[in-house]
Amino acid sequence: WDGRIEVTCKNCGGHLGHAFPDGPQRKDVPDELLETIPSDDLETSDPSNVYTRLPRYCVNGASLKFKER
Repeated sequence: WDGRIEVTCKNCGGHLGHAFPDGPQRKDVPDELLETIPSDDLETSDPSNVYTRLPRYCVNGASLKFKER
């Protein structure tokens, strides 16, 4: 098991890709970007430990359907 978690569409449940727990360390991400992480985002790191890692997303662009606005 490589730690990946399936990412699905919130509306239809369709497969979009995977999230991995081996993203950047918190210490390498500017504070202003850390503040933009949604509270319901995948929690792979401990905010009190700068050496824990954030999630890395690998989303299949081919599975997305873009609509003009």
